Amino acid sequence: MLREQTKAPHQPRLCRRSVEMVSAETHGTFLERMAKQAVLREHLNQKERARVARSADCTFEPEINAHSKHMPGRSYTEMSRGDALKRETAQRLMKLKMEQDEIGQF
Repeated sequence: MLREQTKAPHQPRLCRRSVEMVSAETHGTFLERMAKQAVLREHLNQKERARVARSADCTFEPEINAHSKHMPGRSYTEMSRGDALKRETAQRLMKLKMEQDEIGQF
């Protein structure tokens, strides 16, 4: 009788997306979830400690031109490709210069 009196008069309904989210994920047991959260928390703490340790040593602050501040940033792949192209161009120029010097000697 008490159970019938305290029973909620409505039944919650989940939308299709919520049902998919719940069924797609394996949450694990309570202890597994807590262990996973503890590992994640420790990882974040280590990253924060490393960041703080680095920031104490890093005192360099580059001066950026006003025009450069408004330019879009480059990704590491763009920078490495740019460096590789620059190096390749310099090598070609040196090779051409050496060939011209050799031709001039004859």
